This record gives sequence, C-alpha cells and structure tokens, in this order.
Amino acid sequence: MHKWFIEIWNNFIQIPRPKIKAVESKVHGYDPEPVINRFGNCVLIMQSRIINRSVIVNISLVLLTTISGLLLAEYVFRWMLFSDNTAFESLRNPSYYATVIKTSNEDFHTEDFWKLRFLFGKGNNLSNPHPVLGWTGNFDRTTLDHFEGFRVGGRRPVLLFGDSFAMCVDSVLCFEDYLNRDRQFSSGHFMLNFGAGGYGIDQIYLALREILPRYPDAFVILSFLTTDMDRCMLRMREAQKPYFLIEGDSLALHGIPITLSTKEYLRRNPPQIRSYLWNRFRYSPACPFRNDEWRTQEFITQSQRLNEAILSKAFSFLDERNTDYLVIIFQPDFHSGDDWRMLFLKDLCEKKNVPFICDVDIRNIDRNLTQPPDDCYAIQADGHPTSYMNRLVSEILKLYILGPETRDDLIRIVQQWQDHFVIRDEAYFRQQITRTSDWLAQVRIKAAEHGIPADSMLNLDASYMADLERQARKKQSTGFREMVHRINEVFLK
Repeated sequence: MHKWFIEIWNNFIQIPRPKIKAVESKVHGYDPEPVINRFGNCVLIMQSRIINRSVIVNISLVLLTTISGLLLAEYVFRWMLFSDNTAFESLRNPSYYATVIKTSNEDFHTEDFWKLRFLFGKGNNLSNPHPVLGWTGNFDRTTLDHFEGFRVGGRRPVLLFGDSFAMCVDSVLCFEDYLNRDRQFSSGHFMLNFGAGGYGIDQIYLALREILPRYPDAFVILSFLTTDMDRCMLRMREAQKPYFLIEGDSLALHGIPITLSTKEYLRRNPPQIRSYLWNRFRYSPACPFRNDEWRTQEFITQSQRLNEAILSKAFSFLDERNTDYLVIIFQPDFHSGDDWRMLFLKDLCEKKNVPFICDVDIRNIDRNLTQPPDDCYAIQADGHPTSYMNRLVSEILKLYILGPETRDDLIRIVQQWQDHFVIRDEAYFRQQITRTSDWLAQVRIKAAEHGIPADSMLNLDASYMADLERQARKKQSTGFREMVHRINEVFLK
C-alpha cells in the first residue's frame, strides 16, 4: 500500500509545464526583467504546492514507519522481559531500566527498581500486611506481640528496633541469643528483638511508636544501618510501605492504612517507565550523555532533611516518656569511614545529645587488640554481621545497660578508642615521628642545635611523648580506668 500511494502522487504531479513567453519592453532605455504571464505563474505555484505536499507526505510516511518500528520493538522487548521464557533471564536486571542514583559507597535504587524486582520474580507476595508497618519481623503481624514476649516475666524488657542488621540472618547467633543466655544480664533483663529486614528509619520509628507503649519500663536500643536513610525515600521496597513527607514545617505520614497485597498494589501502581528499550540504552555504559550529578546532590539534600525530621520525632518520643535508650549505628564493612550517611547520623546524635556507639569503632578496637582476620566481622558476599561481631556488640550493650553510672565513660571510650586501645609507647611515637614530615624536620633541627645524631634525638622525643601518655592515663579516674579494663576483657575473651 505504501508503494501504491507514492506512485499515485508521482503520477499526479507530473503535469506538463506550459511554455511561458516573456514579455519584453524597453523602458527608459533598458530591458526590464522577463515578466511571467498570469497563467504560467499560477501553474508554477500549483506545481510548487504539489511538490511540497509530496515532500511532507514522504516525511510523514518515514516518521510513521519509524515510530511503528520503535513501538513494535518496545512491545517485543517487553514481552521478552515479562514472559516466562527463561532464555531472556539475563535481561531481567531491574537496574537496567530503573533510575539508579549514584552516591558514595552505595547507590540508591528508586521505587521502580523494587517494583521490577518483584515483577521479575525476585520478591515475595505480602498478602496480609500490617496497616501501619507493612511487613514485620519476629512478632505477630496483627497484634505486634513478640513471639517470646511471654518469657519476660518480671524482668525489665530490652527492646531492640532496627532492620536486618538488628534482626540478624538465620545463619548466625544474634544479640538476644548472647544476652538472654548471659546469667548476669538475664537475671534482671530480657531482650525482645523487634528488628525487621528491609526497614528504613521511618519504619523503625513507626515500630517504636506502635510497640513501646506496651512496655512502660523498657530499655530501648535503636539500631540503624547507614543505608536505612535511603529507604525513607521509598513508597515500596520489599512490599508497599508507609512513608513520610515534609509539608511546610511538619512531618506528615502517608501511605496508610496498608491493605493491598504486593501483587494487587503493583497492579494498581505499576512501574513508571515509558520505554524499557530506551532506558536500557540510557543507563548503559555506552550512553554518551549520562550525567546524574545534579540528581545525586538533590537526593542527598532531601534524604538528610527527611531523616533529620523523622529521627527528631523518634528522639522526642523517647525523651517525653523518660525512656532509657541507646543508638547503635552500623555501617557495611566495605564502606569507607567518611561515608556521608555515617557522618550525618553521628553529627545528628551529637546535636541532639543522644548516646550512640558505632560498630566501626568496635571493629577498630578489636583489630588493635587481637589482630583477627579481616573477614571475621561480616558474612562474605552478604555483608551482615557474623556471630563473632554480634558477640562483641552484645558485650558492649551489656556493659551499657547494666552500668548506668558508667555509661558516659563507656560511650567516650568507645568513640575515642584511639586514645585507649592503641599502645602508645616509644615504638609507637618513633613510628609517628618518621611518618610525619614536619615532625621529623623539627627533630632534625633540634638534633643539629644540640650537636647529636638525628636518630638519638628521635629516640629522646619518642621517650618524652610516651612519658606524657603514661602520665595522662594515670590522671584518669579509677572508674574510667576500670571501664577501659572491662572493655579490654570483652575483646580478649
């Protein structure tokens, strides 16, 4: 039909052009330009319009053919993605098609990523969600009663809220396994773990708000993974979830009640992707104009603002109830120490006078005291803490919970671990001097002034610094030194 249509138009525009006579006259001694008669002029205009229409028709047909081809290619590509044919399994990677925001250490996957993950068969259908929390952990989804709550008895409950780093994976011993078996701890306390895998800081706060009123005398531990901050920016992750928005100067909760199964929720709220074929190219390394730096900075700013508002609510909720609590911040073992999320959480806790410890500091203390293998803290190819790491954290939690009068000392010692668990003797200071160019230059100048070898001056400076270190430690209170000793014992067990 395409060729037939073009042939008709080509025959139509082949109208014989009339011979045009130019009318010449001499006016004022020169020949004017040839003047085309009216009939010839009309024919030329008609031919010009017909030719222009032909061009437009041809361009339109080319565009129509191109668009039809692209639509067909998109349709075929979608069939390949969402069919049951296993031959196309390699194409079913959500990050190929969903927006991924690049940030330091770990990228942020948007809602479309998690929706595609489920649609590609890599998620579970949550058929009976909790109306506020969505999914839950080792506690009843309807009543929120913990499955081991009956074991508390007359003891003080210790409630742990967090994500999978708090909940722990099935292959390891978790915090409650260590603490509830410890005679000293379990004589007066019992830990209930309300952690749930995949929770963000928003769901951790909501779980705290829903559950804590049932335990008026509880001690609370808030466990945050640094990337829990990212999850507050989502309306769906493992399944549909609640989310907060900042509206004016207030924090508003949205997305509740949650009543739909994951499958039904996605039927009503499918991924917002216009073209999977285009996105496959757009997010591939071959794309020449991929630049999302502006998106990264915008995401970080929004995340920090939202998380500060949520955490401020959580801390105020605890303070208003006069609840004893501690924050523990986990950071994936493969993340660098200057991750913006870790720095933000530490700064916010200090700003709000909230007691906190970081698993990074605990790992560093252990590395300095025992020199264990590097792979003993996190499960390889998984990232979750090992039983060994959970034991170290549990021992620190035990010291903090059972010793209210020494809590400030414990926090200060763990946070400033370099001052207490790095052996600063003469050998240490000799190494520091040789590694610091300015310090070494000053030593050489003093050696020249005193007429002694530079090595001798280096040893004298190192000995002097080691004496100052010993005197400073002697000035520490007996209780403080005892706490350092007790922490030493934790790691040298």
